[in-house]
Amino acid sequence: MVKTKLIWIIVVLFSISVLLLFGIMMLREYKDERSYNDIRIITESPKKIYKLGESIPVKVTVRNDGEKAFIFNTTSKPINNDSVVTSLGLSEPRPVYDLVVRMGVWDKPEGFWILSQNVEEPVPTEIILQPHETRVLIETVWKPEKPLLFLGISIRFADIEFPTGIGVEQPKK
Repeated sequence: MVKTKLIWIIVVLFSISVLLLFGIMMLREYKDERSYNDIRIITESPKKIYKLGESIPVKVTVRNDGEKAFIFNTTSKPINNDSVVTSLGLSEPRPVYDLVVRMGVWDKPEGFWILSQNVEEPVPTEIILQPHETRVLIETVWKPEKPLLFLGISIRFADIEFPTGIGVEQPKK
């Protein structure tokens, strides 16, 4: 009898654990991790593809996996050149990190929305990450003013910029 109850308790606890894990995974549908030397940049959003006009939540976290502090500013040299687009044509000085949304309809660009230009608190021009420190840099929800057919979301960090995989669903013709 005791053995049967113990087995049922284990089965129930295991089932609850699986459901919780599945629920957590569903909350983080989109996750992109990029590592540059000992620095890890993590971009998360509940979905990868959003419907036209839908609000898009984005969270960007940075982690120093190394044994020494890292200082980042907008004059830092790129940490690594693999799969990184330099942020050409962007005004200086600028924050050490930012969220950039490129907008348009089909092949007609309609401009940029830049997080640092739309928040009350200034985004720092330098950050220091201690060894093994994790810090949330961006946690925002971007709301388009109108439905856009083209949307590219990029993350800027120090002197590099890279695209995320977050976008909008293309309408059926």
